[in-house]
Amino acid sequence: MSKIPLRLILIFFALSFLFLLVVSYDSHWLGTWQNRIEIKVDYSKIEETLTDFPVMINISSSSGTNSADLTQVFDELASDDNRTKIAVTTSNGTTQCYVEIESWDTAGEQAWLWVKVPVVYFGSDTILYLYYDSTQPDNTSYVGDTGSTPAQNVWKSDFEGVWHLEGDYNATTGEVKDSTSNANHGTGGGGTASQAPTQTASVIGNGQYFNGTSGIDPPDGDNQYIEIPDDNSFTLTTTGQLMYEVWIDFTTTNLYVKEIGDAHYIHAIGKCQSYEEEWILVIGGANGDNPYSIRNYLMNKAGGLGASADTAWQWQAGDKVHVYGWFDTTTKKCYIEVWYPNGYYAYFENTYDDENINPENSNAPLTLGGECEGDSYGQWWEGTFDEFRVMSTNQNAAWRQANHFAQADELLYFGEGGSFLQRYEYYYDDNDNAGFGGTIWIGQSFTPQVSHTLKEVRWKIRGDDSPAGNLNCYIYAADGNHKPTGPILSSGSIPCSDVLELQSAQVYSIPMTDVVLTAGQEYCMVLSAPYISNGHFDYRMDTSGEYDGGMWLYSSTSGSSWSTNSVRDMYFGEWGISDTDTPVYMCDLNGDGRVNVLDMIRVGQHQGESGQPGWIPEDVNQDGTVNVLDMVIIGQNWTG
Repeated sequence: MSKIPLRLILIFFALSFLFLLVVSYDSHWLGTWQNRIEIKVDYSKIEETLTDFPVMINISSSSGTNSADLTQVFDELASDDNRTKIAVTTSNGTTQCYVEIESWDTAGEQAWLWVKVPVVYFGSDTILYLYYDSTQPDNTSYVGDTGSTPAQNVWKSDFEGVWHLEGDYNATTGEVKDSTSNANHGTGGGGTASQAPTQTASVIGNGQYFNGTSGIDPPDGDNQYIEIPDDNSFTLTTTGQLMYEVWIDFTTTNLYVKEIGDAHYIHAIGKCQSYEEEWILVIGGANGDNPYSIRNYLMNKAGGLGASADTAWQWQAGDKVHVYGWFDTTTKKCYIEVWYPNGYYAYFENTYDDENINPENSNAPLTLGGECEGDSYGQWWEGTFDEFRVMSTNQNAAWRQANHFAQADELLYFGEGGSFLQRYEYYYDDNDNAGFGGTIWIGQSFTPQVSHTLKEVRWKIRGDDSPAGNLNCYIYAADGNHKPTGPILSSGSIPCSDVLELQSAQVYSIPMTDVVLTAGQEYCMVLSAPYISNGHFDYRMDTSGEYDGGMWLYSSTSGSSWSTNSVRDMYFGEWGISDTDTPVYMCDLNGDGRVNVLDMIRVGQHQGESGQPGWIPEDVNQDGTVNVLDMVIIGQNWTG
């Protein structure tokens, strides 16, 4: 009698165990809840795995990246009183996440929630479920309004204050609610009703409009502000790090302010009073030096000139921007990052030690909208603030990006399906820049490790009086010397006017026509742009590049001849979708639109095999080996 190979026995037991595991894992429904909506995080906007991450959920007639109509939630619950008859779970369908309800309007069919997601994955789907059922008891163990215990549990301990700025303020003490358990509540107008700001529709639900002094003679505003009592957690020297963020809606360009020395600006947000100064967000007025600017300042306690990280970009009336400002006593730097409505951002830093700044703790309160040093200068903000936060840990670039897209309602896909771009070949280091335009074309050769369909490319560039016309990108096959050859395989462009004229380069995405790139074959991506005497582009590169799949390319003849440099690499990335029969997920291996036992069997049939990452669809996580990890991923995406 022949023996059954050990490999088949192991596969059988692994499949049996994992089948039972995933069926119980992902087909579970939360108790007797009747309705749920699948939510998928767009992992193309996630640069690293994030833990205990606060995600915003907008429930409306147009929600998320696919503008989904979620008004059935309001139809089912029928009343604001039933707003806690909801639940949000992780991908297993049963593990609940903490939820804060910022606002809930059944009549207007609009709600804003904040959810603490245990893990947001890099490179793979993060699945959540939103349950709603009017027959359920109130889910107050996990869901609550601002100030409740579950709502406070949304925010990690390094959030020192989270103010959604949602409410009609009338100068009642503590009315500006802090969502964290720190209870750093503020007061509109510092206790004077006429100086409390006015609630208005904003980026995330409602924010606060500050009717400040926008003229010099005579003042024409109400000098409105919010005051939050002093706390050591708002001070840089407490932990050596301090970060804040806020959404700003610029209402008017008629923002004239009185002169202080030779400058005209507003101390719009900060912790500072006369001889009790620490840090401030400064907005430049229409008059004076650096008009329409945004600056992040660190001050000496006694005042005087501070050190700032400045934006070269000038705001305009109607702009809605997301601003991060932070400080670090180890690097001795102040930083600012401003995200614009088109998804691009500007980042700047400055060494405050060079300006002889010695940060100290002060007794000054934290203020929004009002002149930090008193009203003698008549400097008051006119415009809207929304979603203001202070943190005692400086969050990195991956966190800031994901947080921005979450707050802009550009991170979640609602309902089953959804196909997100995946990053394939990339090199994200740079230490130098050079110009291109006209007859000067530049490029990078690259070699995909995994076959896929190209959808877009990303370059790090900046404009310098950007010319008219388009910035163009082309994909070619590479010859044996890493140079472009043959016809254009894919092309794309963006208007030159989209590229911001800033001090630092930014990452720009260029949509490309579809082309299937084959694993192991070298290709070339090329950039070209118009040129005029006073307008061109700069690109970022690494002069000691370590990308193994290609090298830097240069042409001074509009692409008719090329030179290469094997020690240089461009800052680039190419994004696409898996070139396999997977119309729903990468886990739908047989292409039947479901992720189930049939896909699990296909992984089992190739168990233990190895090759180039992603060489067959059964290498689901594209790590080069088909093993139990691929089965687990299928289990996490199980549809039955």
